[in-house]
Amino acid sequence: MSFDHQIQHLRRALTIDPNNPGLRRHYDNALLRIYGRRCLDQLHSMELWNGSDRVTQDAAIAYVSQELGHSWRRLDIRDYQCNALSFRIAIYEHIATGMIFHLIPGGTFTLGSSQVIEARPTQEVTISPLLISRDPILQNQWDKIGGEDRRKWTHPDLPIEGVAWKSIKAWLTKVGDEIRLPSESEWEYACRAGSQSRYFWGSAMDPNYCGHKQNSKSRTHPPKDHRDWSNAFGLVDMLGNVFEACEDRYYPDYYGNFPLDGQPRGDHRGTERVRRGGSWCGYPGDCQVAYRKPYPRWKQISTLGFRAIRSLNLD
Repeated sequence: MSFDHQIQHLRRALTIDPNNPGLRRHYDNALLRIYGRRCLDQLHSMELWNGSDRVTQDAAIAYVSQELGHSWRRLDIRDYQCNALSFRIAIYEHIATGMIFHLIPGGTFTLGSSQVIEARPTQEVTISPLLISRDPILQNQWDKIGGEDRRKWTHPDLPIEGVAWKSIKAWLTKVGDEIRLPSESEWEYACRAGSQSRYFWGSAMDPNYCGHKQNSKSRTHPPKDHRDWSNAFGLVDMLGNVFEACEDRYYPDYYGNFPLDGQPRGDHRGTERVRRGGSWCGYPGDCQVAYRKPYPRWKQISTLGFRAIRSLNLD
């Protein structure tokens, strides 16, 4: 049997028995033998990724899975759609914490908005492919590692809040496995998921996607409530529920030197960091994709949580 026929045979078998780990391993090994690293170019561009056939995508996902090692478990590959945008996304679990991550393709996008004073001027930024947590970090995930917090509500399915930037950094250090905070350009790229509108779903607020002051009943909510209202990368509650901490030092606008490769802006000497995405007690306008606010890195507030990412070494 030729390699092409073998791969097609294995793909058909997986559609019948998708949860067979031995079959999945056999398929991945066959893809890696044929493609090696040649499939990885597709992951560096969302346009190339969407233009690739599924076997090529499967080969890139198999390569990433191999590189991640034993701290990670691949759970599924799913198609996500939001309005006219759609992406095929691999889903991973970080075993030690139970955090669920999505593998998203890289690309170049327009950061900022001419309609938001703090997000001017707009500029082109290139983001590498990465893993990003599907939800803001949940209390049960935070508690598996343990860290300092002053949460206002307690439930394992709620996002952790009442965490200072410094305690988030300490928690991520204990987690290890190269998991970190996103830069604000990485955060905005992941939130937009190819969109260019005020909100990732369109130009007008839709409460199905987003918990804010007018519909949150003055509290956080479980991200799983919005699982069917994700963006096109399958990410939930990127807007609303809790603000999300970023790595960057806060500057009041985008003038001056700004990293165009997705790196965080500034250094650790400033007292104010960047938070993104709006929250349960913010107005709908605070939940615009480009909206950004400062907060003191020592302050523990019930509107602030975070989302984690992991870079990939694919170059």
